[in-house]
Amino acid sequence: KILGKLYHQAKKDKNPHVFVNGNELQSDVNPVIQNGKTYIPLRAVANAIGVDNKAINWDEHSQVVSIKTGNINIYMPINTTQIIVNGQTKTIDAPAVETNGRVMVPLRAISQLFGENVDWYQEGEIVTVGD
Repeated sequence: KILGKLYHQAKKDKNPHVFVNGNELQSDVNPVIQNGKTYIPLRAVANAIGVDNKAINWDEHSQVVSIKTGNINIYMPINTTQIIVNGQTKTIDAPAVETNGRVMVPLRAISQLFGENVDWYQEGEIVTVGD
């Protein structure tokens, strides 16, 4: 708790901070908290957990993100909690949204789809993904 508070004060900002496998996630768009969920640009978190940009496709017309990598195939329409993972419909706790031309995804939901552990530390508003 103390470390989180000190980190947040040292950064002198109001944004949550995301660490993936011990490294702070760098993105041109800051993470935001909406309705109790931490949202992050899809490509930033996907790249940080090892998904190549070539595996991510955004279809502007249908407003759907698809990710095809390894043994994971995700079809994620914007503004709905119903997604398709490896051919099966699943419900996530918050929808992906488009904000200022960027697809923002709920960090916990997308990370867990790739088998990553996610922890939230309220003091300092820090999220850790992975080890």
